[in-house]
Amino acid sequence: MTTVRRWLAQRTPESIKDAVYRRPFSEIKKLQSLGVDGYFLLDKWAKKMEKAAGTLPCVEFPGPSLEIWYLTGNKFWYQTAFCAWSLAKYSKRNIALRLVDDGTLKGWQINHMRRIFSDVVVLTSSSCDTAMDKLLPEKKFPKLRSLRRVYPHIRKLTDVHVGSTGHKLVMDSDMLFFACPQPLLDWLASDQPTGPVYMMDVVESYGFPRDALEELVGVTLPQRVNVGICGLQSDLMDWEEIEGWCENLQSRFGNSYYLEQALVAMLVARQTGLQVPEDDYIVLPNRLQVKNKSGILQHYVAESKKHYFKFGWQSVIDNSIKN
Repeated sequence: MTTVRRWLAQRTPESIKDAVYRRPFSEIKKLQSLGVDGYFLLDKWAKKMEKAAGTLPCVEFPGPSLEIWYLTGNKFWYQTAFCAWSLAKYSKRNIALRLVDDGTLKGWQINHMRRIFSDVVVLTSSSCDTAMDKLLPEKKFPKLRSLRRVYPHIRKLTDVHVGSTGHKLVMDSDMLFFACPQPLLDWLASDQPTGPVYMMDVVESYGFPRDALEELVGVTLPQRVNVGICGLQSDLMDWEEIEGWCENLQSRFGNSYYLEQALVAMLVARQTGLQVPEDDYIVLPNRLQVKNKSGILQHYVAESKKHYFKFGWQSVIDNSIKN
């Protein structure tokens, strides 16, 4: 009992709640989602995938490159590599890889990327911080600057688009291509795309009430926006308005993991864009879809990560990259 009292005395009420409720509840949900084998073997499968990423052959195709942006780091670099490599394989195009470092990317991981892709630019966490101090000063944008410290997803908007021009395609790392995504290639090739490009989610996940989001943006939101693929024009980002949206939503409803997705839904709502078909760009593929390499792209969220780490990634390296 003395040990328990000492343990309790050394912790805050919030840390006690984390230890005895939040973490166990989170682990139970994870076990239910992944199943017994996925729960206990996921890390082993992921390590095998990471080792394989270090042996991916370099990308060498003629013609112009596709500029693709990723937020990545120590835990995700190999998923980034596989996603970009699979895009190169099926589009038969070189990749101009633009990496926003979440602050954890290692030198040897960057070296692997540079061996695979000839054109790699890394925006380090410190260089992004310096740019934010100049272009998104904390006095004027306290909410966005606060979010950058605690909510890495917001960097897919701020660190990619602040102070920039032109259109950029940002992708999540936990995706694989299985065919040429011609609409994305056409969007990237256009000097003046007609609007944004994005995916369709299996369920609507904005983290905030739809009516509150529509009240702020002034138009009806598109259905089920998913930001696994997110092409936006940097010039059109009104950072003062986005700061206001974040402040309003957080003050009224608190934090949400889906804030970035809600913001993108609001941004694309005012434009006529391209929502790629959900049958071709599959979010949360099931086991059979992963086995059959269904669709053009698969986005491995929630329980589909089990199939992704167990065998999904292996299906893109069955043949040489030039096949």
